[in-house]
Amino acid sequence: ASAADAARAVGAAARVRDTGKWGSDGAARRDALRHAAAELRLDLDDYAATEAADCGKVLAEATGDVGYCADVLDYYAGLVEDAPRRDALAPPPDGYFDVPLAARAVAYPRGVAALITPWNFPLMQAVLKMAPAVAAGCPFVLKPSPLASMTCVRFVRDALGPACPPGAANVLT
Repeated sequence: ASAADAARAVGAAARVRDTGKWGSDGAARRDALRHAAAELRLDLDDYAATEAADCGKVLAEATGDVGYCADVLDYYAGLVEDAPRRDALAPPPDGYFDVPLAARAVAYPRGVAALITPWNFPLMQAVLKMAPAVAAGCPFVLKPSPLASMTCVRFVRDALGPACPPGAANVLT
């Protein structure tokens, strides 16, 4: 990918962020993650074969990796559902500090997430970065390793990307 490609991808993601719709629509983000998990499970054998060929691992391990990725996507979808309940005061344990303190945990998107992944465990590493970005409402730009990017490109193109607004899920190769 060229610098111009990166600028276009970041620009598209920034436009999604600037509208505020993706970051404030928890149901859409939850549905996108669940859709992507379902797509992985539906085509698990083919994704596993692509992953095995992409990075040179045995098919059984790649099959387990793809199943794990689907579970991770479902996990983060569940966190999106729970997000409003995390917006509450949380006092520290009694006697922890000498002064009265409280903390508030609030989930809101901060901006475009730049995700860079290595060649080993390509899809797993990417999902472990994409899922929390989507759950938090951050559009992302994924840059997988040039040595192993086939599964990541396919996943964003066919599973996660179609469930996101245009510009929210970007891949550079």
